[in-house]
Amino acid sequence: MKTYLCILSFFLSIVVANAQSDKAIFLHHSTGGAVFEGGNVTQWITDYNTQQSTNYSATELAYPNDPWGWENYPYDFWKLWVGGSCDNNSSNIQCFDKLCQDYELIIFKHCFPGAGIGEDSGNGDVASAEKTLANYQLQYRALLALFDQYPNNKIMVWTLAPLHRNATDAGQAARAVQFTNWVKNTWLTEDWKSHPNVFIFDFFGLAAEQSATPANGMQYCLKYDYEGDHNGNDSHPNNAANQLIGPLFAEQVVTILKSATLATENISSLVSLELRGEASSKTISYKITGRAAKTPFQLEVFSVLGQPIKTMVTSNNSGLITLNHNNGIYIVRVTINGRYISQKVIL
Repeated sequence: MKTYLCILSFFLSIVVANAQSDKAIFLHHSTGGAVFEGGNVTQWITDYNTQQSTNYSATELAYPNDPWGWENYPYDFWKLWVGGSCDNNSSNIQCFDKLCQDYELIIFKHCFPGAGIGEDSGNGDVASAEKTLANYQLQYRALLALFDQYPNNKIMVWTLAPLHRNATDAGQAARAVQFTNWVKNTWLTEDWKSHPNVFIFDFFGLAAEQSATPANGMQYCLKYDYEGDHNGNDSHPNNAANQLIGPLFAEQVVTILKSATLATENISSLVSLELRGEASSKTISYKITGRAAKTPFQLEVFSVLGQPIKTMVTSNNSGLITLNHNNGIYIVRVTINGRYISQKVIL
């Protein structure tokens, strides 16, 4: 009977893995839905599947939704997924573990009200619904600890959706870019741990005006050319923005789903990986310990956004990786006999 139960458990684990493999779900509100539909994300992935004989898919869902209030910023995802307010009996507020059972890649974003960040009044409170940088950072750290518990799933978060210049002020805009930069440059590295299953789609970088002196518009607000009404204050990007950003988003979804199938078991308990980035020479030195055999293995470098940068096969347990890319955060993954170890490094 014990043998039968073990076989059944193994069979069920394969069924669950196959059920969620190569599938992504995009949790959003109106801004994300407009990019998904207006940017023809589904069609882009369908065309890719036809050309490459693959079977990737992305489903979109307005989340959180009824019976949850129409909110969508860090507090809500913390309250639902970490604070325990989720409910698997309602798809609109289902729990993170259920999403991980059904999908390989979980993508979530905040709608533009999340960019209306107020001034900090203290060190922050993870359970506070107030929109401040300190609270957002505490909530993101708690979410990251949750994501670490699901190493076989991939998670992508969108950076903030910028506000229309007539719907914000310079202080809020500055805090929105400050939080965005913290997410992109600090969040995944400040604890000196590896979080190889977490990726970032920089929507703010694509949709927000970056110039300090634009001909029109306002820095760190929705780009003037992406405003639906120059005289109003609606922060939803127009269709020109959706058509530009949609394919970029679809491509990153496929890139992450592809990378997720390359290795399924982490071997960090068996071997260790040491990395050191040298910004001046644009090189990364690596050293693997705990691996005696000199058989070839695969070494890959990804950007923090999940884009493949370099792939090489070597049998050397130490060496140098040369990159022709800008300084920033990179993910190095070593795959040995179908199992992997990965780590982030700053160049």
